[in-house]
Order: sequence, then structure tokens, then C-alpha cells
Amino acid sequence: LLLERPFLELFGSAIVTGTPSALDLLGFNSRRIELYHRWLDGDLAESGLCDFFRTEETQKIRDAYLELLRQLDNFVNFLSLLERYNQLATIAGDAAMMRLRAPL
Repeated sequence: LLLERPFLELFGSAIVTGTPSALDLLGFNSRRIELYHRWLDGDLAESGLCDFFRTEETQKIRDAYLELLRQLDNFVNFLSLLERYNQLATIAGDAAMMRLRAPL
């Protein structure tokens, strides 16, 4: 999530250190779906989850965690678009905003 373009635009690249792995170069949604399927299949040995969350009884908690990440990604994308809209409003003024209002 930290390597996604909207997140880097909002919070800067200072948060990310080191070189990205091959998994990091995939889109966040692709990684989330891959994790979901790995966790659903029971492949939790190298998941990074503590032992408590590796049981079958905590499947709903793992699903909720991935849903939380999806919603966070959506929110960061929204904020990124809002920032661009704000920059455009600052540059072009009210006339441009009235022109763009209908499509938005």
C-alpha cells in the first residue's frame, strides 16, 4: 500500500526505504487478492501473522483485515484525486470548477 502512486503523492516517498521486492511491484489490489487466496487455502506459515491469527476460527478476522486494507486504499485514492482537484481549483478558479462540476 505504501508503494502505490496515490499514497506516495499524498505522504511523500520518505516513508518508503530500500528497494521494492517483486511482490511490491504488483498493484496493491493484486497483492491483496493473492493474500486472500493464500490465506483461504491455509498457506499461513510465512504470512507474517502471529500464531493466534493462523487458526481456522480467525478466518473472519483475516477477511476483515484485508477489507480494511481495501477501504484504506480506496480512501487514499480519493484523497489523491481530491488533492488534484484542489490544485486545479487553485490554478483555474471558479470558472473551471463550474465547468467540471457536472462530470464529477
